[in-house]
Amino acid sequence: MGNTDKLADKARSQVAATDVEKNPAHFHRTDEQKKFLKNRLKRLEGQIRGLEKMIDNDASCNEVLQQSVSAGSALDGFQQEVLSYHVKGCITSGVYDDNADEIDELLKLIRKLMK
Repeated sequence: MGNTDKLADKARSQVAATDVEKNPAHFHRTDEQKKFLKNRLKRLEGQIRGLEKMIDNDASCNEVLQQSVSAGSALDGFQQEVLSYHVKGCITSGVYDDNADEIDELLKLIRKLMK
């Protein structure tokens, strides 16, 4: 398992109970989770910049599309991580507190993500 995978697993497993108790409607991410998400965004940003350069340099459509698919996959991965934190933090807290609105919100969010 790579260093990034270890960091991801550790970040996923850290649900800060004290943060959930302070504000159950909003889960506050740990510093490690923030760092992990920001690193994913930086990689995505680099891929988008690469796409811009490819357009400027008249790269082939095939190359641009392949890079575009990679950027889309990177964004999907970012969304999966945020969704994981949301379920483990906000939604878990909402279920514990018997808050049906949290479940409805999650279902709406999943529908949007699946479009």
